[in-house]
Amino acid sequence: ALGEAFWGILRSHNGQRAAYYFQGTAINDPAAAEHRAGAGEIILAQNIYEQLRADVEVDILTGGFYRLLDVPGALPATQPLPTPAASTGVMSIFFPQDLLYDDLRSEFRQAINLFISLPALPREVLETFMESVFELQADYGGLFTRVDFGDKGCNILFFWGAPLAFENDIERALNFIIDLRARTDFQFTAGVTYYISRAGFMGSDLMEEFTCYGWGINLAARFMLSAPRGQIWLDERVAQ
Repeated sequence: ALGEAFWGILRSHNGQRAAYYFQGTAINDPAAAEHRAGAGEIILAQNIYEQLRADVEVDILTGGFYRLLDVPGALPATQPLPTPAASTGVMSIFFPQDLLYDDLRSEFRQAINLFISLPALPREVLETFMESVFELQADYGGLFTRVDFGDKGCNILFFWGAPLAFENDIERALNFIIDLRARTDFQFTAGVTYYISRAGFMGSDLMEEFTCYGWGINLAARFMLSAPRGQIWLDERVAQ
């Protein structure tokens, strides 16, 4: 899809921690197109098809979407992207020190996955909420890298147990979400699971992110989307 993107940075009260976000039609429209795609398919939204209609062959779908069949002509040559110099000082604001080591490898970890879904909020309310998140993160730990706006609305994904693990990670995660709910004037929804996950970096030299993959993350997302607003759903392992 082709659209507008807006970005922002949400900071802790003391300015020592921060998280970024992107939102807009450039995020929402391709997410909607992806939901129309089957395995191996590329779906174009209306706005980008209008730019490419002379150069592509498509099947017309309902709802203003198009299935890409072929690009008969030659694509333009790729353009090199400059790699910006890394700044440890800047990175340490957005990521914990544990992620800034070169020798951090992918591995399987027992991880607690916490997905939080937020309602539509004014910018100032979101800023206050994130200040509470950073304060509680200093007490209970947990890893997250950004606030995500997309097909699931506004949400945040947290991990405990990767890259560092503690014996009481489940208690840390539950105390974090309970205290966060007590500090918040609006209702949010959350899903919490505890599963083995593949933990490590995803991406390339230009853009890389530490995350976890596995059934537990998918289940936490389903809990978050299925729970009524204001409720926190746990899987059986966390409940036990």
